[in-house]
Amino acid sequence: MNKPALQETPIDETPIQSPEVAPPFQMVTTSVAAPVQTPPQYVAPISPVAQSRGGLIPLHARIDPALSRALMKAAFVRRMNNITPFHQQEIVGEALADWLRKHGFLS
Repeated sequence: MNKPALQETPIDETPIQSPEVAPPFQMVTTSVAAPVQTPPQYVAPISPVAQSRGGLIPLHARIDPALSRALMKAAFVRRMNNITPFHQQEIVGEALADWLRKHGFLS
C-alpha cells in the first residue's frame, strides 16, 4: 500500500511581540448601562423576644429523645394554656441562658 507523502508546512517566521511591546488593549463603550435593580429580599419577621436579644442565629444540636419529647410536650401544653414562652426555641433559649448564667458564662 502506498502512503501519501507528507507535505511540509512553511514556518511562520514573524517575530512574536512580548506584552510590553504589543499595543495596549482599548475598550470602547457605546452607552452607559442602567443600574441593575435586584428585587427586595424576603426577611422573616423577628419575634419581640428575639428583638430584645439582638436577633437569632441558627443552632443545631443532638439531644436525647426523652428531652425532645419533654420539650414538645412542654411547648404544646404551654401553648394550649397560653403561657409564654411556648415556642420550643424560646424555651430552649431560656434554659440555655439559665445554664450559662449558673456556670458564669453569661452575665
